Amino acid sequence: VLRGVAVQLSVHDVDIFMSACTSGVSQKALPALSPGERIFSYAYTWDYCLVSDSLGEAASGLNYFEVLNRALHEGNLNKSVRTAVYYTVLAIRAFPGLPVGSRIFRGLSDASVMSLYVAGAMVYWTTFVSTSQDLMVALSFAGNAGIIFDITLNDPDAGSHGCINEVSVFGRGEEEVLLVPNLTFVVSHVVEQSAEHGGRTAIHLVHVRDDTLVKY
Repeated sequence: VLRGVAVQLSVHDVDIFMSACTSGVSQKALPALSPGERIFSYAYTWDYCLVSDSLGEAASGLNYFEVLNRALHEGNLNKSVRTAVYYTVLAIRAFPGLPVGSRIFRGLSDASVMSLYVAGAMVYWTTFVSTSQDLMVALSFAGNAGIIFDITLNDPDAGSHGCINEVSVFGRGEEEVLLVPNLTFVVSHVVEQSAEHGGRTAIHLVHVRDDTLVKY
């Protein structure tokens, strides 16, 4: 099933991708996941740069996670995309979650989006979003000129995020917390040159639950 999805999404080199995913996931002990959940969640974490730097450069923008998220962002919800979302979301929900109030971090090297995130703005992320429990990991992705999203979770049932170390290609190296698509946040405040965040601009987001609208 994954091969068909990869072909439909125009992943860079499907044979290399499938060989790596099949081999890699077979080395993971994931008894709580179905075969579909295992392979799709593992595939999301895989990157061509793991094979070689040159292949990673050639495949830039055409990794599985990149083409899947691009389709979600553009609203191309064909059967292949829906299949990928189905298995990946099921896997995320099977993994451990974090308590309400936990902070997770996402580093972004492209600071041009910073002007969109003003205090009080509502934010709707349409794609899967990779974050980390480790601020240092986020800082490495942000680089010297990037920004940090400092996200406070409000997810008591852990239905919208999962700690995916067990299935990730990188194990506990990235302390990855993967968010499901279509989550809403509010920008609580923005701190420029935040000392806590290595001098980067920090955009503080609070997860807004869909069932918490209060009418008065």
